[in-house]
Amino acid sequence: MSELELLRLHQVLALVPVGRTTLYELIARDQFPRPSKLGPRINVWSRVSVETFVRKKIGVLQASSVAQDTPADARPQPACAPSPRRKSGGP
Repeated sequence: MSELELLRLHQVLALVPVGRTTLYELIARDQFPRPSKLGPRINVWSRVSVETFVRKKIGVLQASSVAQDTPADARPQPACAPSPRRKSGGP
């Protein structure tokens, strides 16, 4: 593999499990690396930038799954106000 490997859109979509529209929405929100233009209709991404994105997302997912695996009694419980009691009977 060369030091700088460039990927076309179909190759990026094979590495990132999202559709084309979602990918471009992520780019618009600066949540995914922007492509480089090689020509008027040729967009490419560096493999390193795409793989870095995937690794960061996996890290976030693993961190959130660890939080979900924490026993319920070890998690802080939200303070809830008791709900008002309704009087029984007719109007």
